[in-house]
Amino acid sequence: MIPDLGRLQSVPVKEIWQHEAHGFTPWLAKTENLNLLGEAIWLGDIELEDTEKRIGNFIADIVARDAEDRLVLIENQLGATDHGHLGQIITYLAGLDERAVIVWISAQVREDHRAAIDWLNRNTTVDHSFFAIELEAYKIGDSLPAPRFDVVARPNEWSKISSANTFNREMSERNKFYVTYWEAFHEVLAKKKSGLSITSAPKGYYNSFSIGKSGYSISAKAGRRDNYLAVECYLGGSHAKQTFDELQLSRREIEKSFDFDLHWMRMDEQKASRIFHQLNDVIVKDESNWQEQHDWLADKVVAFAECFTPRILSFEPPEHQLELEAAE
Repeated sequence: MIPDLGRLQSVPVKEIWQHEAHGFTPWLAKTENLNLLGEAIWLGDIELEDTEKRIGNFIADIVARDAEDRLVLIENQLGATDHGHLGQIITYLAGLDERAVIVWISAQVREDHRAAIDWLNRNTTVDHSFFAIELEAYKIGDSLPAPRFDVVARPNEWSKISSANTFNREMSERNKFYVTYWEAFHEVLAKKKSGLSITSAPKGYYNSFSIGKSGYSISAKAGRRDNYLAVECYLGGSHAKQTFDELQLSRREIEKSFDFDLHWMRMDEQKASRIFHQLNDVIVKDESNWQEQHDWLADKVVAFAECFTPRILSFEPPEHQLELEAAE
């Protein structure tokens, strides 16, 4: 019997994502989609650090870390590659003083730009790796479109180097450390009966808790490389700036409810805003000090949740602003 099979149909990416910054970047920044990209370039799991982050005079679309703690800078284009983005990539290279992977994604990689990426891979140190990727999408019949990352330029011998890395077979040492660290923290936080939803322990330096509104969260952070602890209220929804400004109107009242200082970061060059408190000079790797660290983090996370959650949930953006955004 001859089976009936569907036929793949190409879908223009601009029919799926109409805008790079407001459509494609938020989609790619989701964990499952970053990991899809990581699989395409043999990089393993990729952990988001920020979107629309300023680096020097430019703003990187996505800043992340891979399983080996390398910096991952991602530049997106829904059209053909251009000289402006190539210039940004070279500028990033000039300002980096750590291991980094730079990924340039576009709907069409021009031949001269593919050659430029190949040249960068041949003539820079092994600490820096460059990828050029064409973004494609396909569907079968009336199915949902499925994305595909077609790697058109990569470092020489990358697949051999990557296949030898431990992420193909098991979690990295860094991932294992954080899973163990956050599992112990969850035990402490659970005793606080905070009402926060505790899920599986993450594999990275931050541990986020939903507050019941899309784009907003309370996070605990433990930087084992930079030796700090922090707790943060992350405002990342479509009305992040409005919410931040609304909270600032009550800044004096909010700060009186805490016995520690808050840092308010509106971050006008980015879509998100942050309010956080940080404790420096903490040796996160020192397991003998974990109980004290986890007590500190749990107390601050609960305090942040009790203070910010009701305020954020009660805020509604002006109706005329919603109408303007719907019109866009």
